[in-house]
Amino acid sequence: MGETNLFNSLVLPTAWNIDDKSQFISIDPSGLKVNYSDPNDYTVVICANNPIPSQCGLFYFEIEIIKKGKNGMIGVGYCTKQNNINDFMPGRKYVEDKEIKENKSWGCAYHGDDGDFFCSGSGKRYGRHILNDDKMIFYTKNGINLGIVCYLPNNLDDLKNNLYPCIGLRSQDASVEANFGRKKFKYLTMINDGIGKELWEACWINSKTFDQYVDELKNKSNDTLALMSRGKAYLITGKYEEAYAVLTELLEIDPKNNMALRYRGEVNYLMERYEELMSDLKNLLKIKPDDAWANEARKLVEVFLEKEFGKWASGNSDIDSFIQQIQLKAQRAEDVIEWIPFDKFTNIKYLAKGGFGTVFKAIWTDGYIRSWDSQNSKWERYPQRSVCLKSLNDSKDDIKREFLNEVENQHKHGGSYAIAIYGITRNPDDGNYMMVMQYAEQGSLRKLLDNKYNDLSWKHRINNLYCIAKGLAAIHKANLVHKDIHPGNIVNENMYDPYITDFGLCRPVSQDSSSKGVFGVLPYIAPEVLYGEKYTMKSDIYSFGIIMSEVFTGYPPYHDIPHDFSLATQICLGHRPEIRCEVPQSLLDLMNKCLDAEPQNRPTAVALVDILKQFDKKVLRDKKTELYKQVEEIKNLDKNSSIYNQANQTKSTRFNYQTHKQAIYTSRFLNFQKLPKPVNAAISHSIELNEVPDI
Repeated sequence: MGETNLFNSLVLPTAWNIDDKSQFISIDPSGLKVNYSDPNDYTVVICANNPIPSQCGLFYFEIEIIKKGKNGMIGVGYCTKQNNINDFMPGRKYVEDKEIKENKSWGCAYHGDDGDFFCSGSGKRYGRHILNDDKMIFYTKNGINLGIVCYLPNNLDDLKNNLYPCIGLRSQDASVEANFGRKKFKYLTMINDGIGKELWEACWINSKTFDQYVDELKNKSNDTLALMSRGKAYLITGKYEEAYAVLTELLEIDPKNNMALRYRGEVNYLMERYEELMSDLKNLLKIKPDDAWANEARKLVEVFLEKEFGKWASGNSDIDSFIQQIQLKAQRAEDVIEWIPFDKFTNIKYLAKGGFGTVFKAIWTDGYIRSWDSQNSKWERYPQRSVCLKSLNDSKDDIKREFLNEVENQHKHGGSYAIAIYGITRNPDDGNYMMVMQYAEQGSLRKLLDNKYNDLSWKHRINNLYCIAKGLAAIHKANLVHKDIHPGNIVNENMYDPYITDFGLCRPVSQDSSSKGVFGVLPYIAPEVLYGEKYTMKSDIYSFGIIMSEVFTGYPPYHDIPHDFSLATQICLGHRPEIRCEVPQSLLDLMNKCLDAEPQNRPTAVALVDILKQFDKKVLRDKKTELYKQVEEIKNLDKNSSIYNQANQTKSTRFNYQTHKQAIYTSRFLNFQKLPKPVNAAISHSIELNEVPDI
């Protein structure tokens, strides 16, 4: 009862002081909404009707900026009743040498004439907050603690006990509205499950300090309820590092606690940790898809991205929107793509020309994004890096949806088994747009086989096939088909790590081309696709089977004959690449399953991953398996083969091959009519399936 009486006896600020205002200030009947109409832009200040009671260890009032006026000059803070500071600009603070000159006190936390403190177009504040030992006098509508940075000497008790909430205006048509507690505070409404009441009672009515309140919470057991209370208490009073630590501890106990994710997301926003915020938002929306706060916070991040957008606009609205959407969804630094000005690249060198564009190597002077530096509000980057630039032919006049589809698919799968993409640029010489991607030191898989085939052990070969299958499995898991998988579209960082690239033809399984014919490299196209049937995931598996033959032999498939109607006919009749070297039988069996004319007989990408993983273990560790014995036998044969110089027992250059002038290994449009229905031919290799699991 005593506590209630104390609360009822307090005289609180409830409205603006109508009796002490400029002639250019108008106040609506509620006493809360203020409009300023002076065309001369003189500064005026209006105070609340009552000072903040000394019993209030924590006091809240809100200001909503309805309209900021033509120059955006608005100040929010506190002052003393006897101040006459109408001639001073909002935002100035008269505190020097720990003395408040002439008893004038002005603490400003909401001002600016350059837009930096305002959400563009709306006049609502967002962005940085004041930290350290701020006086917590008020909160803005969106909940950011702006505080008051003003030194109040201990011996000025009269001043401390006579502080009035106030507004400083110097901009015609500026309009603000205050909330002194007549309705629920927006910030506390967002918290809305008791923390406001706890703090109100503990710190306001009972005159406890915040530290005393938190000490009591610390003495409680560290169950989720106690941690939640402490986390919210730290959050609402601006102790963000402490709030983050406590809420993280709670989430380690209960990872699906949606309220903890919600509060930690808010902490991350207040501390400008946008990557962490987006991660918490995504997890929160998985648990509670209709969470209003998460969707609101997502909008705040959009505001941040819009602010950053002004620094990098590409000049093409489709690309700008595309990049912004990816940035908005990014949870990690490596998920971000960006617009990169072309002058950020040096030492540009031609590498190759493909069916849809040209590939270059370049040095990116800035380097790609590593992490977000929340303290300085900027991206931290790796030092300058070699990158791959891939242009899209004829994109200078109209950016094609196919290009953005390729960027999106490359971005979606980039990382472990598909090449990473960093952004988009534009070549000013020809006007074509270019993808900026990770540079693979060894180049394409075809180049690796040409240059280092003799250095590839069976361990290398199986691991390369395993990684390609993993990438293909990830693409298929997303219900996509690559449609152009061949060694020219696979690149190697080293002899072990291949990456799938070139997602230009990648499409959802359900999406079929309306045009007759097919794009691709003829030797890798499945017979049913040549015949005119729909491209499926099993068509990708056929391409993988051809790649297997190439990794085994080192030769491009059908390199010595024209790639024409005759070859397409032979493929449909069951002709497959010739295996001109010794290969373990179990690997041949798996390859032949991939090359079966009946798509349903081919393994899935997931099955390929499992089988190749087993083969990898058998080659390395299990000397009792037939595969291990076969590999060892082939090694012994190789040592006695003609590729060794018997005089010095060193390897000579691998056998050379000549490519027919009509053997074409870049993607192109093919349209063969009246091909025979695909069938299997008699396979020359003896097939024993004891080493290949049923698929």
